[in-house]
Amino acid sequence: MKLSTPLSLLGWIVCAIPACSADVPSPQAPSAGSPGNGTAGSAGNTASAGNTASAGNTANAGSGGAGGAGGSAGASSAAGSAGASAGSAGANGGAGNNQGGAGGAGGSAGASGGAGGLPPLQECSGKTSIDRITQWTATSNECTCTPVGNILTKEGQSNVAQVVFMGTSWHVVPVLITNKFGTTANLASAPGITLTYRATANLHVQVRSGSHWDGGAQWAADVPSTAGVKQTLFIPFEASKWSSLFDPPPISLADTLKEVQGLVFVGNSANTVVFYGLRIQGFEPACP
Repeated sequence: MKLSTPLSLLGWIVCAIPACSADVPSPQAPSAGSPGNGTAGSAGNTASAGNTASAGNTANAGSGGAGGAGGSAGASSAAGSAGASAGSAGANGGAGNNQGGAGGAGGSAGASGGAGGLPPLQECSGKTSIDRITQWTATSNECTCTPVGNILTKEGQSNVAQVVFMGTSWHVVPVLITNKFGTTANLASAPGITLTYRATANLHVQVRSGSHWDGGAQWAADVPSTAGVKQTLFIPFEASKWSSLFDPPPISLADTLKEVQGLVFVGNSANTVVFYGLRIQGFEPACP
């Protein structure tokens, strides 16, 4: 997607719950920050301590590390005027490259249901997880998504990650597939992503590397609306399926897949999204 004028990329804004506050202009490009040791990126060029991050036109990263909340900024980029249009959702449980078999939700006890024909995974003990992934977080430059922060919850007896996008600003949901910021996975030989979800509007998923985590210039694929119906979608790691919503990424898709730190779901439409499963064949997340 190319906007007609260059705009700054937003930083990863993490708001403490229940208080939700961020002092920002209206950036156009999504960015995901890095967790820090209780440190967050503040406005301008100085990183200051705290649990929430505020940003001006450019925000700097707080100190990296496991644990506390932190914000970081992407570099400014030329924005774009039209987003990649998302395809319509396929039939539930259909076969083919874009639609996998019906998937089960991650269970709170025992193994998660198999998605897209993949065998089930044993969930993390003592941690809420979906397919062994414990790091599902929603951020927003204007706190227009709810909840902000950890979005894992229950739907019946199953673990799900649920978030509501409100308004038309960019909403950002980073999912750390390795469960630890700063740790990456080599997915170069993986066939793709099998996602079980429901959504009331189109959104996108970006695959982000450890060396190029921030900023909107990322490889992205469409995640179509399911009209609120639970479906399973297979997104192959084929170059033809991935393009940037903004500026061209600085590294190739092939190189990105060698050091994947997380998948970042982004959208700029009002949307209710529930994630039931996220599987990558040949990759099993290590529980924290």
